Amino acid sequence: QALQSISSLKVLYLNNNMMSASIVEDLAGVIKSNSTLERLGLWNNNLKSSTSVILQALQSISSLKVLNLNNNMMSASIVEDLAGVIKSNSTLERLGLWNNNLKSSTSVILQALQS
Repeated sequence: QALQSISSLKVLYLNNNMMSASIVEDLAGVIKSNSTLERLGLWNNNLKSSTSVILQALQSISSLKVLNLNNNMMSASIVEDLAGVIKSNSTLERLGLWNNNLKSSTSVILQALQS
C-alpha cells in the first residue's frame, strides 16, 4: 500500500519473494498508478498464472525498458498478455523469460517483438 502513493516510481525490483495472489493484485495496483515505471524485476517469484494480472497492468505503461520475469513457472496462457505488453512498450530493451514453461507459444512472443 505504501508504494501506491508513489506515482513517479521508475525502478521496482521484487525478485525472489514467492508472492501470493493477493500480493500480485496489490502489485498490479502499484504498476497501474506508476506511468513512469522503466524497470521491473520479478524473477523467481513462482507467479505462474497470476503473471497475467501483472501483465495486464503493464499494458498501461509505455515507458518500460526492462522486464525480468525469469524463473516464474509461467504457462502458455499468459502469452497473449505478454504480447500486449511488448506491443505497448516501444521502449522495451530487455525482456527476461528464462526458465518458464512457455514451450511452443514463444512464436507469439517473437511475432510481437518483430512488430
